[in-house]
Amino acid sequence: MKVSRVVIEHFRGVKKAEWNVDSKMNILAGPNNSGKTTILKAIELFFSIETPDLKISEFAPRLDYYQGGRRTLSKIRVTFNSLTDAEKAEFSDVYSIRKDELWVELRISKTGDVTWSCSIRKESAKATYEKVAERFAVLYVPVLRIGAEGLSSTESQRLYSTMSEILVRTRGRESLEQRAFRKKIEGAVKTIKKTLDESWKSAAPLLPRELKLKTKTPTVGEVVHSILEGTEISTNAGGDIDIKDEGTGIQSLMAIGLIKNFVSKNAKKVRLILLEEPEAFLHPQLQRKLAGFLVGVSEGAQIFVTTHSSVIIDAVDLSTVARLERQPEGLEWEWIKEILSSDESGHLGRFCDAKNSELVFAGKVIFCEGITDRNVIAEILDALKDDGVDIDGVSVIEMGGKHSSYKFAMLANRFNITSMYVVDRDFYKVSDRTPLKNLIREEKWTYPASLYNEIDKNGDVDFLGRKDAWTRTASINELLKPIKVFVLSTDVEGAVVTSIKREEFLRYASASGIKILSEQERVDCLTMRITDYDKFLFGKVGSKGWGVGAKKKSEANPKSHILAEIVRKTDVKFVKDSDMSRLKKTIRAFIAAE
Repeated sequence: MKVSRVVIEHFRGVKKAEWNVDSKMNILAGPNNSGKTTILKAIELFFSIETPDLKISEFAPRLDYYQGGRRTLSKIRVTFNSLTDAEKAEFSDVYSIRKDELWVELRISKTGDVTWSCSIRKESAKATYEKVAERFAVLYVPVLRIGAEGLSSTESQRLYSTMSEILVRTRGRESLEQRAFRKKIEGAVKTIKKTLDESWKSAAPLLPRELKLKTKTPTVGEVVHSILEGTEISTNAGGDIDIKDEGTGIQSLMAIGLIKNFVSKNAKKVRLILLEEPEAFLHPQLQRKLAGFLVGVSEGAQIFVTTHSSVIIDAVDLSTVARLERQPEGLEWEWIKEILSSDESGHLGRFCDAKNSELVFAGKVIFCEGITDRNVIAEILDALKDDGVDIDGVSVIEMGGKHSSYKFAMLANRFNITSMYVVDRDFYKVSDRTPLKNLIREEKWTYPASLYNEIDKNGDVDFLGRKDAWTRTASINELLKPIKVFVLSTDVEGAVVTSIKREEFLRYASASGIKILSEQERVDCLTMRITDYDKFLFGKVGSKGWGVGAKKKSEANPKSHILAEIVRKTDVKFVKDSDMSRLKKTIRAFIAAE
């Protein structure tokens, strides 16, 4: 038996969330406050609910979206499949042969009443729930949370919480191991208490007045905490270090290591492991090893992980990754697991590596061809931020060339990320329409007939100069608006040169630390005709220029950050109707759009 689907309604910040899950590994990614922890908490509570211990506050919606009026306050429905023949027989009264599944729903009313229902109407739904829940062993490993005063709770909170989950009954039913551990601890405590009482009785005649001995009996959890507090780690260099003084990374790894213990100890049960941000405090290499470790553990358990780590996203099968969006008015989300072949997953995964998987955590993404483009666009974003535009959640991803654009479109569409594309002029040239055609196909866009008419007119034509280039390119960009493609009239190097006023560009291009131009070249450029000036500067910055078949010149190709620095020094102010002026306006509109 495995969890195949989770549906949550009116729970904390969730209006309704539906998640079709993998039978082994499930990665839940997304920005902060998007609902990742809430979904894990709902799964945990489903398997651990007990009416006497129920805290209504755990279920109550935290946002204004819930208007009341209905009897049911919150719902958690879990669907199960992959039942063994024995399980199908045991649950034959609720198991659907046609769908090859069964589901159980937990409902909490506003008055705190708990009710259950099943996939097939049944009076004893609660008993069915209890039988299903009894089959599962659930381990919840929380994240270390840091507040104004440092780590919440103890310095070894994650390690203590994980150890307690395994050894101490904190919710739900007490496992056999937990019961055995409790009996041993209670027996030891009872022996100590008895010895103290007997010693006190023996000493009573010697006491100057009548005194009474009171001993506080520690809980099993307090015993675990006390033992951890006294645990030390020996080093090769000699000496012992208290575990609470060890780095949080070491403690996190020890907590993760307990997972294998949990899996082996509960071999007769369905193991369900819920991990909050296991990468916390681990450096990238260890994060990658951790991902491999979890993939291995998932062969014997069903794992649910929340993460902010691009390294973990890169290290797992892309088909196991689900993405949440931040929805301040209440989360409404459905994730249907996409079936990818190993070839498809591997091929797409190459474009969602540790460098680019930032897109999974972004609200909106601007894709561009190269590193210079990325640096210049970053300066534009900073300028928009200074103008009051909220750029939080906007990422700039380098595609590595025009031919990769449709692959990044596939990723953006898979994760439901709003994106735009900033590309060079040769993206739409007549002699090689492949990049544009692939992107149009991936975006499923029914393009107007006028698109290729415009491309035929402008695609393989040498522009006569700035005005001609900007006018022709503007008509192409207007047609490409539906798929959010912005084409530069040349490349980003040429666009920066032609979009900044001549005097301003020359001032910084010849400045110390940049030195694209010598002082004499700067003086000469001041008196050149504009077409000669553009041609000369194109060569200096390595631009293809206005020629359709031209290649980048490299006689003095500046480093990728140099042009971005010039853009910053000129306060990101551009010539009206120039490439960069229009790009800035387009990015502003892209960010503002719903």
